[in-house]
Amino acid sequence: LIVLRAKSMEFYNGREEEKEILDFPPKVLKKDDIVDWEKFELLIEEFIARNSLKKQHAIMVLSKDILFEKTIPNADSVIEEAEIAKYLKKIPYDEKDIITKKLKDEQNTYLVSAYKDFYQSIKYIFEKYGWVIEQVVPVTMFEDFDSDKTFDYAEVNLILSNKDMLKIGDMTTDADTVKPSRVAQVQNSNSSGIFTLHNLFLLVGIAAVCGSIFFAILYFNLLKPHVKLITDNYKKIPLKTPLDMFDIIYKNCTPKLQINNK
Repeated sequence: LIVLRAKSMEFYNGREEEKEILDFPPKVLKKDDIVDWEKFELLIEEFIARNSLKKQHAIMVLSKDILFEKTIPNADSVIEEAEIAKYLKKIPYDEKDIITKKLKDEQNTYLVSAYKDFYQSIKYIFEKYGWVIEQVVPVTMFEDFDSDKTFDYAEVNLILSNKDMLKIGDMTTDADTVKPSRVAQVQNSNSSGIFTLHNLFLLVGIAAVCGSIFFAILYFNLLKPHVKLITDNYKKIPLKTPLDMFDIIYKNCTPKLQINNK
C-alpha cells in the first residue's frame, strides 16, 4: 500500500507493522507541483533501493490533504450539474488537470477531486521500475480513517481487503468520473470531422514541397539546356513586353521537347 500525502509518501507491505516514509523536500515538490522532475524521480528511485522494495502490485491511497471534496444533496439533474460546476471552479487547478469522482447514495452526491499530475507522476515512476499500481483511491472511501496520521496494521489490511470499495473509488477509471467541460468540448470538436486545421496546414505543406520538387526536375532536365541558347540567339532582340520572352521560350523549347519525348 502506498499512501500519498502533500509533503510525504508512505509504504506499507501489509504483512508487518513496519512502514517506510519518504519526505518530499520543498526544492523538489511545492504545493503538489514537481519543481525538479529529475531530482523527484531520483528521490523515489533511491527510496525504493534504500528500502529494498521489490517490484510488486500495489494500491495507491490519496490522503485528505491532496483532495478536494463536496457533498451535494440529491436534486434535479440541472441543479446538480450547476452545483458541480460551482465546485469545480473553486478548485485552484485548471479543469483539465484534475479528476473528479462522483459517488451517490440515497440522500447525497459526493464529489472527490485530485490534481492528476501529482499522483500520476508518482504512479508513472513506480511503474517505470516494474511496479503495477492497480488502483488509485481517495482515503475518504474509508469513512473512519484519520488520514492525518500514519495507518496502523489493521487499517492497511482493511483497505487492501476491501475489493469493492477499491473498485468503486478507483480514480484511474472513467466510470462515474466527472469529465471537465473544456475537455469534453475538445473531444467533440476533434471527432466532428476528419480534417482539422492542423491537417489542412500539413496537406498544404506537402503539396508545396512536391510542387517544388516537380518544377526543379522540369527545370534542370528540360528547360536549363535551352536557356543559354535562347539568351545567345535573342539577346539583341528588343523585348517590348514580358510576353515577348514567353514567345521566344515557346518557339525554342517546344520543338526540342517533342524530339526529346520521342
